[in-house]
Amino acid sequence: MTITTSTIEPMRYDVEFKALDGTTLSGWFYPAGENAPAVVISHGFACLKSWSLPAISTALQSAGIASLLYDQRCFGASSGTPRHDVDPELQSSDVHDAVSHLLSLPSVNRDKIGIVGYSYSAAHAVKVASLDRRIKAVVSINGFISGSWLVGLMFPDRPSTDALIWEDRERRRVGDGEVGYLPVCKTAEKSDNVFLPTDDAAEFYLRMQKIEIANGREWRNGVTTQSLLKMRQYNTMEDLKVLAPTSLLMIVDEAFLQSGLPQKAFEAAGEGGEIVREFATIEGGHFDALEPGRGLEKVIEHSTSFLRRVFDGEAEERVVIP
Repeated sequence: MTITTSTIEPMRYDVEFKALDGTTLSGWFYPAGENAPAVVISHGFACLKSWSLPAISTALQSAGIASLLYDQRCFGASSGTPRHDVDPELQSSDVHDAVSHLLSLPSVNRDKIGIVGYSYSAAHAVKVASLDRRIKAVVSINGFISGSWLVGLMFPDRPSTDALIWEDRERRRVGDGEVGYLPVCKTAEKSDNVFLPTDDAAEFYLRMQKIEIANGREWRNGVTTQSLLKMRQYNTMEDLKVLAPTSLLMIVDEAFLQSGLPQKAFEAAGEGGEIVREFATIEGGHFDALEPGRGLEKVIEHSTSFLRRVFDGEAEERVVIP
């Protein structure tokens, strides 16, 4: 029997697929019937696939759009070492392989593939789509844009930050090889030299950590020190300029709008040729996009509507830049 959006029940299957270098990536596939459009969904910096993103997959499934949601390398159920290393280039490369895995599934429409990325992974989505024309649509949720800008905000003391990076690198190179780590967010014991020093980051990550522990899983409040160097050099502005003709939805929280960076990024996406692009805002701050009752419902509404219109060939440019 052909499964339709009216008969399908929310369901998912455990999946594993190989990245180019042999790393095993583990995730969930949410089917949506035969010949269904499909998207890769990728989690944010030092997060896990289970953190609010299944709600997006389930909503898309109900709208007839399949999805592949997975833990990035070195996190969760996926393999990779050192653990909790955040390498944006390797994570971006893995998205290409996630797309290839989607295309290998017989129920997926090969001509209707998209990427949904949150935060750091929204940058990966843009970078990958600018290179990979198999991808027809990108949904960027509170997307990362400039590493040098963000690292400057989080670690304003450049000499001290450099010392952390290069001492760690030299110890690993010629010393005992032990991998150094910095906290993702602040705790009662540690409030300096953390990647995300804001109160809302601490509330989000530590609450998610408690949920993981309650479910018999583990999440470590730490990422490799070298992740900081990799973040500093990461920038997607030039990738946006060559994204066309891939369609783009940028969802941005009100707090980030104040920086002016999202507006510049959106304008850059229009420089490279004809493109369907939309700009949507949600109330609150960065993590509200994943919070039920705050921004998650709006994220789901915007994403589902945009992807349906793109895959149905009905999308038109809606340029509204605050």
